Amino acid sequence: MQFTDLTLDVIEPSPSNPLRHWNKVEDAELMASISAHGILTPLLVRPLPEAGKYQIAAGHRRFEAARKLSLVTVPVQVREMEDQEYFEILHIENLQRQDIHPLDEAVGFKELLDHGGYDVTTLAGKIGKSETYVYQRLKLNDLIKEAQKLFLDDRIGFGHAVILARLDKKQQKDILANHLFSYQDEPVSVRELSDYVRRSLYLDLGNVPWALDDAELVPASGGCSACPKRTGSNPSLFTDMQHDICTDRACFEKKMQAHIQKLFDSQPGLLAFSEYIANHKKDSPVQTDATCRRIWNKGDRCESAEGAILVDGNDRGKSTFVCRNKDCPKHGLQARQTAAGGDDSAAASRKKHKIEKMFRLKLFSEISNRINSLPDYKVTRIVARAMWRRVGGDSKRAMLKAAAHEVPRESVEQCGDRMIEKATPVELGRLMVCMAIADELMVSTYGFGKAETMLKFADVYGIDVKEVRDGLKNGPTRQSDAKEIKKRKKSRDAA
Repeated sequence: MQFTDLTLDVIEPSPSNPLRHWNKVEDAELMASISAHGILTPLLVRPLPEAGKYQIAAGHRRFEAARKLSLVTVPVQVREMEDQEYFEILHIENLQRQDIHPLDEAVGFKELLDHGGYDVTTLAGKIGKSETYVYQRLKLNDLIKEAQKLFLDDRIGFGHAVILARLDKKQQKDILANHLFSYQDEPVSVRELSDYVRRSLYLDLGNVPWALDDAELVPASGGCSACPKRTGSNPSLFTDMQHDICTDRACFEKKMQAHIQKLFDSQPGLLAFSEYIANHKKDSPVQTDATCRRIWNKGDRCESAEGAILVDGNDRGKSTFVCRNKDCPKHGLQARQTAAGGDDSAAASRKKHKIEKMFRLKLFSEISNRINSLPDYKVTRIVARAMWRRVGGDSKRAMLKAAAHEVPRESVEQCGDRMIEKATPVELGRLMVCMAIADELMVSTYGFGKAETMLKFADVYGIDVKEVRDGLKNGPTRQSDAKEIKKRKKSRDAA
């Protein structure tokens, strides 16, 4: 090992240099220091097979600064090194620098695992970091280019980058386009992003109807218990996930469909049942509350009970029983009316139901149109998210439809999250009020109470409730329903 001065033309940087992203401010400060005091720490180089040539092991930034300053020579420390020793110095010493960007660490760690003979445990011990530190940096290699640029430009932080890197490319692009930034073009907090991903993109394996070690359900995917895309398989990477979560929605859906089909094949005659009437058209083979009644308790089964599989909702893939007999003494129409205490005829009951439903739609619209201000956007957005999570699935769909939004057949949660993310302060305030009365839009055919919260809002906003109800004295019609919804949609689009 020797110290000497070498001319720049005999020194070459390493093609495997882990430092790929340069900080312009720090580079300018380094050049100013070299101009004033010279290079105080020699570069570390090794001789190349070509006589008189040397390759940098440590000191690439100093070399680049010297070249930009047109220096002729630089001080160096020459050391004979085998490839393994050179590779370790090139990566490990450089990766222990305080100013290195996490994306450079990501590339360096990957090269050490691929070519340096390390695994995550030994690498973590070598650099004096935790395995979580190494796993998270390694995952940054999966960031799409648009996200890498945001990270390099300090538009997003390390926490945002790790959450994004754990998603597939399509999901990353969707979040960048629709969920990462607020209407003020500021990134949401790491906690908010993590909450959104956990709610909308990841799937809880604790409630699935198939065995997690079943490798034959979808042979190409194997069992869930051994899947590397399960958060439990790498807790060092998913430190913010407390439960066993599937991060591959496409694979999850394949397994769910395979499980449901397996049940249908093994038990001919099983019905398909859904609790979400809005998800299925009238001529759909899927049974809903419009065509039958779900039997919740084993002791409540009747002679007409039939086996069924839930095809959507939180209990998707699980078995249940339903009754399709309209004359069933336990579950038929007459039984439901008796349970509800109704004495009116069926026709009068339906008319009363329609009038009440239209009344609440009109009252909802009047309340919504009176909301024109909001005191504190940041606080109300947090409240809005909390309220949205607490609104029932059917109530969410009813609210979106009443407000003339396009109601998705699936992922109603994501629809609401997207609205909250993009809403202006006034829109957010209107949405919060609407969420507070969403449940009152659900008017049961077999009995309903007063729309208490709606009536209170009507009083606050000076709405004449009697006038709204009197406008429906002839009863609602399908045509008037359609006109009302079309009118609200046109008004919303114009706004």
